[in-house]
Amino acid sequence: MKQSRWNKLVPAALAALAGATLISACSREMMDSPAGPAVRQAQPLELAVELSRTDASAGQRVAVAIRAITGAGDVLGGLQGRLNYDASRLRLVGQSADADAVTMLNTGSAGRGELMLISLNPRAKELRARTAVLQFEVLAGDYAGSLRYTLGAASDPSGRMEFARASYRGVVVAPDLRADDAAMLLSDDQWARVVDAALADQGGRIYTTPGEYTQNDLKYGDCNLSGGSINVFDVLCIARMAVSADALISGSDSPDRDGVLAGNVSPENLPGIGEIGDATPPGIEGGGSAINIDTRRLNVFDALLVANDALTPGFSSVVGAVIPGREVSQAGRPIVNVVCPILTSQTWVRTNIYRIGPSANTVCQVGTNGGGTAVVLTIEAGTRVELDDDILLIDRNAQIQALGTLADPIVFTCQDAVPTPGCWGGLYINGNATINNGTAGSPAIAGRQAGGALQAVGEGNSGNYGGDNDADNSGTVRFVIVEFGGFIFSGTNERNGFTLQGVGSGTTVDYVMADQGRDDGIEMFGGTVNIKHVVVNAHQDDGIDWVGGWRGNLQFGIVRGCSSGCDNGIEADNFGIDGGNVDPEASPRSAPTLYNLTLLGVNNPTQAYPSGGFHGMLLRQNTGGTIRNFLAFGWKAGIDVDSTGQAAAHTGPATLGAICANLASPGNILSARFGYLGQNTAQGDGDNDSADPRGTGTSAPFSCGGYSHAGSDLEAAYIATGTNSLFGAQGLATAHIVDPWGAIPDYRLLSSSPIATATCATPPSNGFFDVTATYCGAVPAQSTTLVNIPWYSGWTKPRN
Repeated sequence: MKQSRWNKLVPAALAALAGATLISACSREMMDSPAGPAVRQAQPLELAVELSRTDASAGQRVAVAIRAITGAGDVLGGLQGRLNYDASRLRLVGQSADADAVTMLNTGSAGRGELMLISLNPRAKELRARTAVLQFEVLAGDYAGSLRYTLGAASDPSGRMEFARASYRGVVVAPDLRADDAAMLLSDDQWARVVDAALADQGGRIYTTPGEYTQNDLKYGDCNLSGGSINVFDVLCIARMAVSADALISGSDSPDRDGVLAGNVSPENLPGIGEIGDATPPGIEGGGSAINIDTRRLNVFDALLVANDALTPGFSSVVGAVIPGREVSQAGRPIVNVVCPILTSQTWVRTNIYRIGPSANTVCQVGTNGGGTAVVLTIEAGTRVELDDDILLIDRNAQIQALGTLADPIVFTCQDAVPTPGCWGGLYINGNATINNGTAGSPAIAGRQAGGALQAVGEGNSGNYGGDNDADNSGTVRFVIVEFGGFIFSGTNERNGFTLQGVGSGTTVDYVMADQGRDDGIEMFGGTVNIKHVVVNAHQDDGIDWVGGWRGNLQFGIVRGCSSGCDNGIEADNFGIDGGNVDPEASPRSAPTLYNLTLLGVNNPTQAYPSGGFHGMLLRQNTGGTIRNFLAFGWKAGIDVDSTGQAAAHTGPATLGAICANLASPGNILSARFGYLGQNTAQGDGDNDSADPRGTGTSAPFSCGGYSHAGSDLEAAYIATGTNSLFGAQGLATAHIVDPWGAIPDYRLLSSSPIATATCATPPSNGFFDVTATYCGAVPAQSTTLVNIPWYSGWTKPRN
């Protein structure tokens, strides 16, 4: 093997190798950088942790540095990773101030022996081999062996070339590395002064809030939202957020920065910059696209690309460009009054605001409920649609193509100057898939269904739905916000925020938010529609609801409740309304498959709950279903399995006990497994009520699906069964989730939470599910090496 470059650069250390100068080694262990955005890859780095001495006594300081050696012809511009150490032996106390090697630290886990750090040359020049110098106080001896560095990402000065691999040499003594008793940890302002004192004197203050509709000309690279030129403050802003020293989800601390859109510029993914039709906007990394934004990360590449453009404007075609969709405010757009019903195809564009209603029966119908000319309503990204009491109903011979984007979602709202929940009817789609209720006689619709199947009348004057085509295609709803929708006529006649009635699996529903509406956030009445990436916030009833034989899939769902008017996170029935006991064995049975859910009730576990129900999951009326990889925090009860509206005496049809067969193993027609429950204080993680299905027996103990219970504690028995992999008593949501209740929430699991490292179930490999999502909850945990941007961030409300 050829001589290592370390022989030249730290000769004193390696000359004494036999005498233990090489404190810990990993046989030139190879690391892979998970970053991977750059156009060209460099030769592998050689990495090591340098230590000033190994024999310091308690109370003395030692210096620790990260050294990175490049291959011939390669130049390092920035390095990002994680340093681990034994916190009982070392305590971080300071860092060196170097204008050519700015090092931002996340010290939030320093007490546990973990630092995230990023080093770069903010002038977009070469970063010297000794990339970061930190000062530690020694607390106890034998500290050297615990030091270890893990590579996150490394780039050349341009931010466009990746060092994808590195060999790790371990810990070496560097005689020229000196402890500094005067060194302190540096703040943002202190680093700004180190880098450019003159600019720091001018002030780098924040002027606007991130990403709201009223903010014009939001530019890529303007991380600190100054509205001015891109400069070193933006570079430092990105660097701090890239190691989570400042909150990524702007608003968790204060609404004064944007690393999600403005700061996330690498890879550039030219020629587009995120406009309509751009297949891969800036910031989307390998494997992602405009319609798969799960691969976004904020890292050293973003900081260096912004640094280059700050020094040489025009260096990047992305940095400094106005983000498409953020360049025009809503004020001043022409208003188009829509004439309903809509019986010919139309395209609505983002330069207008479309107003609907009031219409006859408060329904704006698109297409017809049977034959006639097929109608397609196409809605361009960034379009705003305002309604007055009406629902917008996409009928059975019509399609909707609502094609929002990450930076420019479509918004459905009401016309009121001050919107309130229920100020318009909601978005409805009626499809041609099979349902389990209604009467025979669905119409023949060319290319959609043959006719003669069951059809039902929707609540709230929403018309007939259902048919015989489970693969029916009602269009695409992507990057869409439905806010303040829904209405309650009575307890059994309601409108929801977003309603899918008999909708087929050919329909695409992806990246959808239902915000602050009346009744349910999103409800499925039968059908087979599949749904991905859904957020329901503060709806005045249930978050996710199904009935009537829904058999679709759902992955990545977030429900956040509220302290007044909200109800269950999930409410599930097979047939009927609100647990009615009419024909609970109707076929096809409701039996969807759901993976990766975060269900949050209320923040304060001691307050009065907003409804008589208020369960994380209410599963009843003989529904089937598979629910995996979930979190349920802050409910009156985490899970409730009920007997389809039976009286306490459990009288009624014999089939009402069939939900016990659904629970029984090995059938697993109904099963909620691999989940964590916490802060469910009123009745515990399992609902303790008298409506539990009793199965066999006329007196306690009863047996339901093989679970023995006293009549009101079926859920406790279910949760306690080890094969269900359910873990209760997890405490407060805030102990596990970064900022679940913030004005701009961050639903990622804290890296310090034990749930973050738990292995949950593997989703099915059926072409719909992301099989890599083996974690519990709707989003991956915080990364400890690179900041991962969660899928809901950047397009949901508030838009950050």
